[in-house]
Amino acid sequence: MMKSYIKWLFSNDTETSDEVKKIDFPIEDRCIASLLCHMIGDQLGAGVEGYSASRIKYDYGIVRDDIEAPHMGIHEVGPRIHMYTDDTNAMLALASSLVLNNGLKPKHAARSYAEFWSTGIKRGYPESAEESMKCVLEGKIDYRECGRITFGEGSFANGGAMRIVPIALAFRHASNEQLYKAVQMAIISSHVHPNGIDGAFVLAKAIILALRCPSIDAFVPDQFLNVLHKTARTKAMKDQMKKLLNFYSMKHKVDSGGAKHEITDIDVVKALGDTFQIKAIEAVPCALWIICDSYQEPEECLVRGVNMGGDTDTVAAMIGDLVGALHGSHWIPARWSNHIEPNSEENLNRGKELAIDLAKKLAAMDLTDVLEDDD
Repeated sequence: MMKSYIKWLFSNDTETSDEVKKIDFPIEDRCIASLLCHMIGDQLGAGVEGYSASRIKYDYGIVRDDIEAPHMGIHEVGPRIHMYTDDTNAMLALASSLVLNNGLKPKHAARSYAEFWSTGIKRGYPESAEESMKCVLEGKIDYRECGRITFGEGSFANGGAMRIVPIALAFRHASNEQLYKAVQMAIISSHVHPNGIDGAFVLAKAIILALRCPSIDAFVPDQFLNVLHKTARTKAMKDQMKKLLNFYSMKHKVDSGGAKHEITDIDVVKALGDTFQIKAIEAVPCALWIICDSYQEPEECLVRGVNMGGDTDTVAAMIGDLVGALHGSHWIPARWSNHIEPNSEENLNRGKELAIDLAKKLAAMDLTDVLEDDD
Protein backbone atom coordinates (compact mmCIF):
# COMPACT_ATOMS: atom_id res chain seq x y z
CA MET A 1 0.00 0.00 0.00
CA MET A 2 2.83 2.42 0.82
CA LYS A 3 4.31 1.94 -2.66
CA SER A 4 0.95 2.84 -4.18
CA TYR A 5 0.92 5.99 -2.05
CA ILE A 6 4.36 7.13 -3.12
CA LYS A 7 3.44 6.45 -6.75
CA TRP A 8 0.31 8.61 -6.28
CA LEU A 9 2.22 11.34 -4.45
CA PHE A 10 4.45 12.12 -7.39
CA SER A 11 2.08 11.31 -10.23
CA ASN A 12 -0.07 14.48 -10.02
CA ASP A 13 -3.21 12.32 -10.11
CA THR A 14 -6.26 14.49 -9.66
CA GLU A 15 -8.01 11.91 -7.50
CA THR A 16 -6.96 10.31 -4.23
CA SER A 17 -7.71 6.58 -4.36
CA ASP A 18 -9.54 4.81 -1.55
CA GLU A 19 -6.41 2.72 -1.04
CA VAL A 20 -4.35 5.84 -0.39
CA LYS A 21 -6.97 7.29 1.95
CA LYS A 22 -6.70 4.20 4.16
CA ILE A 23 -3.02 4.79 4.91
CA ASP A 24 -2.65 5.91 8.53
CA PHE A 25 -0.90 9.28 8.73
CA PRO A 26 -0.47 11.47 11.84
CA ILE A 27 -2.79 13.99 10.20
CA GLU A 28 -3.90 15.84 13.34
CA ASP A 29 -0.36 16.52 14.55
CA ARG A 30 0.71 17.66 11.10
CA CYS A 31 -2.28 19.98 10.80
CA ILE A 32 -1.52 21.49 14.20
CA ALA A 33 2.15 21.87 13.30
CA SER A 34 1.28 23.50 9.98
CA LEU A 35 -0.78 26.26 11.60
CA LEU A 36 1.67 26.77 14.47
CA CYS A 37 4.67 26.92 12.14
CA HIS A 38 2.78 29.42 10.00
CA MET A 39 2.50 31.62 13.09
CA ILE A 40 6.14 31.03 14.02
CA GLY A 41 7.36 31.99 10.56
CA ASP A 42 5.12 35.06 10.53
CA GLN A 43 6.40 36.29 13.90
CA LEU A 44 10.01 35.44 13.06
CA GLY A 45 9.94 37.50 9.87
CA ALA A 46 7.77 40.35 11.11
CA GLY A 47 10.58 42.44 12.57
CA VAL A 48 12.62 42.51 9.36
CA GLU A 49 9.89 42.61 6.72
CA GLY A 50 11.07 44.73 3.80
CA TYR A 51 14.74 44.44 4.74
CA SER A 52 17.22 43.19 2.17
CA ALA A 53 19.30 40.14 2.98
CA SER A 54 22.39 42.33 3.31
CA ARG A 55 20.65 44.70 5.75
CA ILE A 56 19.45 41.80 7.88
CA LYS A 57 22.97 40.43 8.01
CA TYR A 58 24.43 43.85 8.87
CA ASP A 59 21.87 44.63 11.59
CA TYR A 60 21.32 41.20 13.13
CA GLY A 61 23.77 38.67 11.75
CA ILE A 62 21.43 35.71 11.30
CA VAL A 63 17.87 36.05 12.56
CA ARG A 64 16.94 32.95 14.55
CA ASP A 65 14.45 34.38 17.03
CA ASP A 66 11.69 36.98 17.10
CA ILE A 67 13.03 40.53 16.95
CA GLU A 68 11.67 43.52 18.83
CA ALA A 69 11.08 46.06 16.09
CA PRO A 70 8.31 48.06 14.41
CA HIS A 71 6.29 46.04 11.93
CA MET A 72 6.04 47.12 8.32
CA GLY A 73 3.15 49.48 7.62
CA ILE A 74 2.47 50.26 11.29
CA HIS A 75 5.67 51.94 12.48
CA GLU A 76 3.56 54.44 14.41
CA VAL A 77 2.68 51.83 17.05
CA GLY A 78 6.35 51.32 17.86
CA PRO A 79 8.41 48.17 18.41
CA ARG A 80 6.63 44.90 19.12
CA ILE A 81 7.68 41.29 19.55
CA HIS A 82 5.97 37.88 19.64
CA MET A 83 3.00 39.25 17.69
CA TYR A 84 1.69 37.87 14.44
CA THR A 85 0.78 40.00 11.44
CA ASP A 86 -1.99 40.11 8.83
CA ASP A 87 -0.59 36.83 7.44
CA THR A 88 -1.77 34.87 10.46
CA ASN A 89 -4.86 36.98 11.08
CA ALA A 90 -6.21 36.18 7.60
CA MET A 91 -5.28 32.51 7.96
CA LEU A 92 -7.13 32.21 11.28
CA ALA A 93 -10.13 33.99 9.76
CA LEU A 94 -10.34 31.44 6.95
CA ALA A 95 -9.83 28.49 9.28
CA SER A 96 -12.52 29.81 11.62
CA SER A 97 -14.98 30.19 8.75
CA LEU A 98 -14.34 26.65 7.53
CA VAL A 99 -14.83 25.19 10.99
CA LEU A 100 -17.94 27.23 11.79
CA ASN A 101 -19.64 26.18 8.54
CA ASN A 102 -18.13 22.69 8.37
CA GLY A 103 -17.09 23.65 4.86
CA LEU A 104 -16.24 26.57 2.62
CA LYS A 105 -18.89 29.23 2.17
CA PRO A 106 -17.08 31.93 0.17
CA LYS A 107 -19.21 34.87 1.28
CA HIS A 108 -18.83 33.89 4.93
CA ALA A 109 -15.07 33.55 4.47
CA ALA A 110 -14.96 37.04 2.93
CA ARG A 111 -16.80 38.50 5.91
CA SER A 112 -14.60 36.56 8.31
CA TYR A 113 -11.46 38.19 6.87
CA ALA A 114 -13.07 41.60 7.29
CA GLU A 115 -14.27 40.92 10.83
CA PHE A 116 -10.89 39.60 11.97
CA TRP A 117 -9.30 42.74 10.49
CA SER A 118 -11.76 45.24 12.00
CA THR A 119 -10.92 44.58 15.65
CA GLY A 120 -8.77 47.64 16.26
CA ILE A 121 -5.63 45.52 16.58
CA LYS A 122 -3.16 46.74 13.98
CA ARG A 123 -1.62 43.80 12.13
CA GLY A 124 -0.05 45.59 9.16
CA TYR A 125 -2.56 45.00 6.38
CA PRO A 126 -1.72 46.67 3.05
CA GLU A 127 -4.10 49.40 1.92
CA SER A 128 -5.42 47.33 -0.99
CA ALA A 129 -6.46 44.52 1.37
CA GLU A 130 -8.18 47.00 3.68
CA GLU A 131 -10.14 48.45 0.78
CA SER A 132 -11.41 45.03 -0.30
CA MET A 133 -12.50 44.21 3.26
CA LYS A 134 -14.26 47.56 3.68
CA CYS A 135 -16.07 46.74 0.46
CA VAL A 136 -17.22 43.39 1.85
CA LEU A 137 -18.46 44.93 5.10
CA GLU A 138 -20.33 47.72 3.31
CA GLY A 139 -22.09 45.19 1.10
CA LYS A 140 -22.88 47.71 -1.65
CA ILE A 141 -21.51 45.44 -4.37
CA ASP A 142 -21.14 41.69 -4.70
CA TYR A 143 -18.29 40.45 -2.50
CA ARG A 144 -16.85 38.66 -5.54
CA GLU A 145 -16.16 42.05 -7.11
CA CYS A 146 -14.46 43.57 -4.08
CA GLY A 147 -11.10 42.23 -5.26
CA ARG A 148 -11.29 44.68 -8.18
CA ILE A 149 -11.74 47.82 -6.09
CA THR A 150 -8.06 48.75 -6.18
CA PHE A 151 -6.87 46.76 -9.19
CA GLY A 152 -9.21 46.32 -12.15
CA GLU A 153 -7.76 42.95 -13.13
CA GLY A 154 -7.38 41.87 -9.53
CA SER A 155 -4.39 41.60 -7.24
CA PHE A 156 -1.48 39.38 -8.25
CA ALA A 157 -0.01 39.70 -4.76
CA ASN A 158 0.80 36.93 -2.31
CA GLY A 159 -2.02 37.69 0.15
CA GLY A 160 -4.21 34.87 -1.17
CA ALA A 161 -1.44 32.31 -0.89
CA MET A 162 -0.38 33.47 2.57
CA ARG A 163 -3.76 32.45 4.08
CA ILE A 164 -4.52 29.30 2.05
CA VAL A 165 -3.20 26.57 4.35
CA PRO A 166 -6.61 25.81 5.99
CA ILE A 167 -8.01 24.99 2.53
CA ALA A 168 -5.12 22.59 1.88
CA LEU A 169 -5.66 20.80 5.20
CA ALA A 170 -9.44 20.48 4.86
CA PHE A 171 -9.41 19.62 1.12
CA ARG A 172 -6.45 17.24 1.30
CA HIS A 173 -8.28 14.48 -0.64
CA ALA A 174 -9.85 16.77 -3.24
CA SER A 175 -9.10 16.43 -6.92
CA ASN A 176 -7.07 19.18 -8.56
CA GLU A 177 -10.24 20.66 -10.04
CA GLN A 178 -11.99 20.63 -6.68
CA LEU A 179 -8.94 22.10 -4.95
CA TYR A 180 -8.58 24.88 -7.52
CA LYS A 181 -12.24 25.81 -7.10
CA ALA A 182 -11.89 25.89 -3.33
CA VAL A 183 -8.76 28.05 -3.51
CA GLN A 184 -10.37 30.40 -6.01
CA MET A 185 -13.54 30.88 -3.97
CA ALA A 186 -11.70 31.16 -0.65
CA ILE A 187 -9.82 34.26 -1.82
CA ILE A 188 -12.18 35.68 -4.43
CA SER A 189 -13.12 38.70 -2.33
CA SER A 190 -9.54 39.99 -2.51
CA HIS A 191 -7.65 38.09 -5.22
CA VAL A 192 -9.12 37.47 -8.66
CA HIS A 193 -6.01 37.82 -10.81
CA PRO A 194 -5.13 34.43 -12.38
CA ASN A 195 -1.55 34.63 -11.14
CA GLY A 196 -2.64 35.39 -7.60
CA ILE A 197 -5.01 32.42 -7.65
CA ASP A 198 -2.45 30.12 -9.25
CA GLY A 199 0.20 30.94 -6.67
CA ALA A 200 -2.24 30.05 -3.90
CA PHE A 201 -3.32 26.90 -5.74
CA VAL A 202 0.24 25.64 -6.20
CA LEU A 203 1.05 26.31 -2.55
CA ALA A 204 -2.11 24.46 -1.46
CA LYS A 205 -1.12 21.49 -3.60
CA ALA A 206 2.40 21.58 -2.16
CA ILE A 207 1.05 21.57 1.40
CA ILE A 208 -1.13 18.56 0.57
CA LEU A 209 1.83 16.66 -0.88
CA ALA A 210 3.83 17.42 2.26
CA LEU A 211 0.93 16.55 4.55
CA ARG A 212 0.40 13.17 2.89
CA CYS A 213 4.08 12.21 2.65
CA PRO A 214 4.53 9.09 4.83
CA SER A 215 8.06 9.89 5.95
CA ILE A 216 10.86 12.33 5.30
CA ASP A 217 12.68 9.59 3.38
CA ALA A 218 9.79 9.43 0.91
CA PHE A 219 10.09 13.12 0.01
CA VAL A 220 11.82 13.55 -3.37
CA PRO A 221 12.38 17.25 -4.10
CA ASP A 222 12.76 17.14 -7.87
CA GLN A 223 9.66 14.96 -8.26
CA PHE A 224 7.80 17.28 -5.87
CA LEU A 225 8.71 20.25 -8.07
CA ASN A 226 7.75 18.36 -11.21
CA VAL A 227 4.27 17.71 -9.85
CA LEU A 228 3.88 21.37 -8.94
CA HIS A 229 5.12 22.43 -12.37
CA LYS A 230 2.39 20.28 -13.92
CA THR A 231 -0.14 21.56 -11.36
CA ALA A 232 0.42 25.26 -12.19
CA ARG A 233 -2.14 26.67 -14.63
CA THR A 234 -0.74 30.02 -15.70
CA LYS A 235 2.28 30.43 -17.93
CA ALA A 236 3.82 32.80 -15.40
CA MET A 237 3.71 30.24 -12.61
CA LYS A 238 4.83 27.39 -14.86
CA ASP A 239 7.83 29.46 -15.90
CA GLN A 240 8.75 30.08 -12.26
CA MET A 241 8.49 26.39 -11.43
CA LYS A 242 10.71 25.59 -14.41
CA LYS A 243 13.33 27.96 -13.01
CA LEU A 244 13.19 26.17 -9.68
CA LEU A 245 13.63 22.79 -11.33
CA ASN A 246 16.67 24.09 -13.20
CA PHE A 247 18.19 25.64 -10.07
CA TYR A 248 17.64 22.45 -8.06
CA SER A 249 19.17 20.33 -10.81
CA MET A 250 22.19 22.62 -11.11
CA LYS A 251 22.84 22.82 -7.38
CA HIS A 252 22.59 19.08 -6.78
CA LYS A 253 24.40 17.91 -9.91
CA VAL A 254 27.99 16.88 -9.29
CA ASP A 255 30.47 17.62 -12.08
CA SER A 256 33.26 15.34 -13.22
CA GLY A 257 35.56 16.79 -10.57
CA GLY A 258 33.14 16.03 -7.76
CA ALA A 259 32.12 19.68 -7.27
CA LYS A 260 28.63 21.15 -7.12
CA HIS A 261 27.41 24.47 -8.46
CA GLU A 262 27.30 27.19 -5.83
CA ILE A 263 23.78 28.66 -5.88
CA THR A 264 22.69 30.95 -3.07
CA ASP A 265 19.19 31.79 -1.91
CA ILE A 266 19.75 35.33 -3.15
CA ASP A 267 20.58 34.01 -6.63
CA VAL A 268 17.20 32.27 -6.65
CA VAL A 269 15.31 35.28 -5.27
CA LYS A 270 16.73 37.58 -7.94
CA ALA A 271 16.04 35.10 -10.73
CA LEU A 272 12.41 34.77 -9.68
CA GLY A 273 11.70 38.50 -9.87
CA ASP A 274 11.42 41.37 -7.42
CA THR A 275 13.42 40.79 -4.24
CA PHE A 276 10.44 41.81 -2.07
CA GLN A 277 8.42 38.87 -3.47
CA ILE A 278 5.13 40.79 -3.42
CA LYS A 279 3.76 38.68 -6.28
CA ALA A 280 2.34 35.27 -5.46
CA ILE A 281 4.36 33.80 -8.33
CA GLU A 282 7.53 35.10 -6.62
CA ALA A 283 6.80 34.40 -2.94
CA VAL A 284 5.51 30.85 -3.36
CA PRO A 285 8.50 29.64 -5.41
CA CYS A 286 10.86 31.18 -2.83
CA ALA A 287 9.20 29.10 -0.13
CA LEU A 288 9.29 25.99 -2.31
CA TRP A 289 12.99 26.49 -3.05
CA ILE A 290 13.88 26.56 0.64
CA ILE A 291 11.80 23.46 1.35
CA CYS A 292 13.34 21.46 -1.48
CA ASP A 293 16.88 22.49 -0.61
CA SER A 294 16.67 21.99 3.18
CA TYR A 295 13.61 19.81 3.82
CA GLN A 296 15.48 17.56 6.26
CA GLU A 297 16.20 20.56 8.53
CA PRO A 298 12.87 22.24 9.31
CA GLU A 299 14.32 24.83 11.68
CA GLU A 300 16.85 25.92 9.09
CA CYS A 301 14.11 26.19 6.49
CA LEU A 302 12.38 28.90 8.51
CA VAL A 303 15.65 30.65 9.34
CA ARG A 304 16.70 30.70 5.69
CA GLY A 305 13.30 31.97 4.64
CA VAL A 306 13.62 35.00 6.90
CA ASN A 307 17.26 35.74 6.14
CA MET A 308 16.77 35.84 2.37
CA GLY A 309 15.08 39.20 2.95
CA GLY A 310 12.08 40.78 1.29
CA ASP A 311 8.56 39.83 2.35
CA THR A 312 10.08 37.88 5.20
CA ASP A 313 7.00 37.23 7.32
CA THR A 314 4.92 35.98 4.40
CA VAL A 315 7.56 33.72 2.86
CA ALA A 316 8.45 32.31 6.28
CA ALA A 317 4.76 31.71 7.05
CA MET A 318 4.43 29.74 3.80
CA ILE A 319 7.54 27.76 4.68
CA GLY A 320 5.95 27.10 8.07
CA ASP A 321 2.85 25.71 6.35
CA LEU A 322 5.05 23.23 4.51
CA VAL A 323 7.51 22.16 7.20
CA GLY A 324 4.69 21.67 9.68
CA ALA A 325 2.77 19.53 7.20
CA LEU A 326 5.86 17.51 6.34
CA HIS A 327 7.48 17.04 9.77
CA GLY A 328 4.73 17.46 12.35
CA SER A 329 5.45 19.18 15.66
CA HIS A 330 8.13 17.08 17.38
CA TRP A 331 11.06 19.24 16.22
CA ILE A 332 9.69 22.72 17.03
CA PRO A 333 12.12 24.47 19.43
CA ALA A 334 10.64 25.54 22.76
CA ARG A 335 12.05 29.04 22.24
CA TRP A 336 9.68 29.37 19.27
CA SER A 337 6.70 27.40 20.54
CA ASN A 338 6.63 29.17 23.90
CA HIS A 339 6.51 32.58 22.24
CA ILE A 340 3.69 32.06 19.76
CA GLU A 341 1.16 34.80 20.49
CA PRO A 342 -1.28 33.19 22.95
CA ASN A 343 -5.01 33.63 23.33
CA SER A 344 -5.77 36.73 25.38
CA GLU A 345 -8.53 39.23 25.98
CA GLU A 346 -6.51 41.75 23.98
CA ASN A 347 -6.57 39.62 20.82
CA LEU A 348 -10.11 38.29 21.40
CA ASN A 349 -8.67 34.83 22.15
CA ARG A 350 -7.29 34.50 18.64
CA GLY A 351 -3.86 33.11 19.38
CA LYS A 352 -1.99 29.84 19.73
CA GLU A 353 -4.74 27.96 21.51
CA LEU A 354 -7.30 28.92 18.87
CA ALA A 355 -4.93 27.76 16.13
CA ILE A 356 -4.52 24.35 17.80
CA ASP A 357 -8.26 23.94 18.21
CA LEU A 358 -8.95 24.94 14.60
CA ALA A 359 -6.23 22.61 13.32
CA LYS A 360 -7.77 19.64 15.13
CA LYS A 361 -11.15 20.40 13.57
CA LEU A 362 -9.64 20.88 10.10
CA ALA A 363 -7.92 17.50 10.48
CA ALA A 364 -11.32 15.91 11.07
CA MET A 365 -12.68 17.36 7.81
CA ASP A 366 -12.52 15.74 4.40
CA LEU A 367 -13.93 18.34 2.02
CA THR A 368 -14.24 18.19 -1.74
CA ASP A 369 -16.87 20.74 -2.74
CA VAL A 370 -17.52 24.42 -2.14
CA LEU A 371 -20.80 25.08 -0.32
CA GLU A 372 -23.50 27.47 -1.46
CA ASP A 373 -23.49 30.92 0.10
CA ASP A 374 -26.27 31.80 2.49
CA ASP A 375 -28.53 34.59 1.32
